[in-house]
Amino acid sequence: MMKTAIFTDQKTTLTIETSETLFLEQFGGKDPVALVPGLNQVTVEAGAFKVFSKTALRVSAGTPNLYVASTQNTKDGNFPDPPRLTIPLAQIREFMVDGRSVDDSALK
Repeated sequence: MMKTAIFTDQKTTLTIETSETLFLEQFGGKDPVALVPGLNQVTVEAGAFKVFSKTALRVSAGTPNLYVASTQNTKDGNFPDPPRLTIPLAQIREFMVDGRSVDDSALK
């Protein structure tokens, strides 16, 4: 199983290409968006999103400041498991909320 995390700091249209029926889920409990095989275009607000899939998918956006990370759900330490996160949490929080007045307690 693959885990794909998508982060954007502004409203954007995501283009997600997949070969299976999946769901795009937003951090914070909003309703998941169904994705069908092929190209899917989904407009999202700033936030963090995840997709679980059996195969890799492609993600692009109409704006800069998009970060996509993907890994297999094996956690065996072999490729493509990412290394331990080395970015300070405060820097991630700053990227995600961009200094706006929002409740970022979920990121703590």
